[in-house]
Amino acid sequence: MMPAMAWPYFVLILLSLELAQCAMTEAQIKSTQKLIKRSCKTKMKITNDDELDGMLQGKWDNLSQASKCYLHCCLGMIKMINSDGYLDLESGMAQATRLPPERRASAEKAMQTCVNAGAELTDKCEIAYNICKCVYDFDSKYYIIP
Repeated sequence: MMPAMAWPYFVLILLSLELAQCAMTEAQIKSTQKLIKRSCKTKMKITNDDELDGMLQGKWDNLSQASKCYLHCCLGMIKMINSDGYLDLESGMAQATRLPPERRASAEKAMQTCVNAGAELTDKCEIAYNICKCVYDFDSKYYIIP
């Protein structure tokens, strides 16, 4: 029999385990995207959102180096790349489990399709650009990089 004082902790543990298995809501995804965007914009000293917004509309040509490095920053924050800047399929798949089912399936297929995007490159920002463009081209509806 469990002591009376232990019950609240037991319930909290069960709730946290249950919550850990739940997918993020669209509101949580948007909130996380805002946080990542703000952080990476500051880190890359980007003051104009035109290129970042343009990517979300399919405008991937002629991006500045700062915007490409912004993508590297975003991928790093969501733990989708390894220390060399290449797509880390295992880590990316683990992150995908936190997405809603319809986003998860798309994200998993996109990562499998784009795992070698930028593999011939050495510049981390160029690699990130190639990964993100590949993922966007795979399924722009569920593209998640802010």
